[in-house]
Amino acid sequence: DPAMISAETTLRAAASDVYALIADPARHTELDGGGSVRGLISGDTPELREGDTFTEKMFLGIPYRMSPTVLRAEKNQILSWRMPTDHYWTWEIADNHDGTVTVRETWDASEAKFFGFIPAAPVFRRVGVFARNRRNIGLSLAKLHRTFEESEAVSCLLLPCEQIVFRRKDSNPLPARRNTICSRCYADTNTTVLRA
Repeated sequence: DPAMISAETTLRAAASDVYALIADPARHTELDGGGSVRGLISGDTPELREGDTFTEKMFLGIPYRMSPTVLRAEKNQILSWRMPTDHYWTWEIADNHDGTVTVRETWDASEAKFFGFIPAAPVFRRVGVFARNRRNIGLSLAKLHRTFEESEAVSCLLLPCEQIVFRRKDSNPLPARRNTICSRCYADTNTTVLRA
């Protein structure tokens, strides 16, 4: 789907710990790779539930507020919220039962509209929202590695590293020359590492 960006990574963590971070809006500054989330204004709860609305301080060139509504909350598995323009952020957590979890973050603008009827995806694309969110999703997933694997962090120049794989809506990886970002290098040097 050209109006959706999705990426995933596998890290050593418990599904419950990852979910606790994502489900606590007061901790979203720890999760946000792009640095636009600046704090919680209202909706302070240790665990978001379906139907909850929370308001966050944001900054993207100028300060603003955003009030998403939680659409889906399945403990330790899925958390999804709808933004005011009807685009969605979704976090999916799959327990691999080997001490690791696979975490997927998705930004979906396929239903996004301004004023309830003007398709927003073409505007988002024109002003660089897709490119920015692609980068920021990679950074958010890299932050998860830093949060949960800090003691194990090593340079991927020396050892094989975790990979963040960008996927289409049909779950097929993007073309190989563009499909991976080394999460640890991305976190440590802010550099995209491509593998053929």
